[in-house]
Amino acid sequence: MDLATLDAELFNQLRRRMPATTRKWMMELYGVSETTWRKLRDGRPVKRTTLERVLARFEQASAPCVPSVEVWPACFLWLDPLAT
Repeated sequence: MDLATLDAELFNQLRRRMPATTRKWMMELYGVSETTWRKLRDGRPVKRTTLERVLARFEQASAPCVPSVEVWPACFLWLDPLAT
């Protein structure tokens, strides 16, 4: 089994991204259980694929929110009084 660990600074960045440190947010934001979260917090090894998933979700959550070209016009219809 291929295992990996997370350094303390990166873990702190993950934690700061969460509105609250609860099981709900651990699963919702990063897709991990409380047990896995504790392992990450304590610097213990987790499956590499799990860590990759967590980091991918972190990057996705950190990305600026820019609507796609298809969504952009619909976002601002309320600004145009002539729009139907």
